[in-house]
Amino acid sequence: MKVTFGCHKLTRDKTEERFIQRNINGEFRHIAGDELIQALKKKLHEEVDEIMESKDTHELMTEIADVLDVLDALRTAYAISDQTLNAYRATLHQTRGTFETGLYLDTFTIESDNPQYETYISRPHKYPVLKTEN
Repeated sequence: MKVTFGCHKLTRDKTEERFIQRNINGEFRHIAGDELIQALKKKLHEEVDEIMESKDTHELMTEIADVLDVLDALRTAYAISDQTLNAYRATLHQTRGTFETGLYLDTFTIESDNPQYETYISRPHKYPVLKTEN
């Protein structure tokens, strides 16, 4: 019995060769431009989900490597050089900091007349309103 599975995702460039070695028939095609960029963004979500599901250091390392490779491909697709990205990261580190200290924000309260209010209230999926006060 043969079974065909749907996949519809970006794969590493040696996947076709690995399928052939394993006697698996795949329908592959090459994508570029906006289609590639969208596939890379979707792939990034997939790989981040796999980080969340990793059970040991080896799995975690594999998924982090995948995320870094997807990010590198996105950087290339947008023609962002390593030098430009590293300079931008340095600026972000200086102005906003890094994630290394483990600073975690549980909740925050903001006045509705604050210029930043619209940024938060317009994204309820990211910043759910927990309480309102007069």
